[in-house]
Order: sequence, then C-alpha cells, then structure tokens
Amino acid sequence: MIGTIRNTTMRHSIFLIPVAGLFFTACQTTTPPDQFSKADLNTDGKLSHEEAREYLVASNFASLDTNKDNILTKKEANPANDAKLAKLFAQRDTNKDGKVTLEEAQAYARKKGTQDPIVNDADTNNDGFITRAEAQAYLGSKEGPIR
Repeated sequence: MIGTIRNTTMRHSIFLIPVAGLFFTACQTTTPPDQFSKADLNTDGKLSHEEAREYLVASNFASLDTNKDNILTKKEANPANDAKLAKLFAQRDTNKDGKVTLEEAQAYARKKGTQDPIVNDADTNNDGFITRAEAQAYLGSKEGPIR
C-alpha cells in the first residue's frame, strides 16, 4: 500500500497513511469502539474533514511509534534511512530536537494538507463530511471488496 500512496499527491508526506485501510476497515463494524466512531469526536455520525485528517495522522503516528512513547524518532519514522524520508522528517521536526511529536505531525498536516487527497476522495458528495457509507465505499475502491 505504501508504494501506491507515494504518488504525486502524497509525495510530501512522511506519514504515508498505511493505516488508512485500518481506519476505513473498522467503519464496517458495529463493535464499539470502531475506528469511525473514534474519529467522530463530536459524535454526529459523520466525519468533518478536520476530524478525518486528525485521526488519520494520529493513527499513522501511533503505528510508527514502535515504543509507544508518543514521540517519533528518526529511526522509527525512517528505519531504512531513506534520504527523502529524512528530509520529510526534518520538515515536521519544527523545534529541531531530532524528534517529532504528534502535535508537530498534526500541525504539519494541517498546514500542508498532507491528508487532503484521502479525505477529499472519501467525501464523494463534496459536502465537507464523510459518512460511514462514504468511508466504506472509499475503502472498497482502494482495497477491493470489504470482507
């Protein structure tokens, strides 16, 4: 999945959203707390673009944070020491301490719109919200039929 997300619209994202499938996969279940419900902070049954973006970044951040200390090190974010990913990491490390916090990742995503292609694609009726049905349809279009 990472290879397909590293396209021109997502090229500037160190948080490449390998968890987008997890986010939308859980939308098909009613077992609380599913991922859609976790993302729906105001519990209105739909996700604003901001709710979706914040959740996607937080979920991906958590998947990369292997020691679960709420800080991403260069090694966690870029275990292969890829030069492009190192540059992207540095862009997110706004205080230049060699680590990226969730707050830094969220701020970068808001400023640069790194999650906008995913969020906009999922919002098929362009009303500014993603319903559970839209989330399921998005996943189906990216990963095949929901099983």
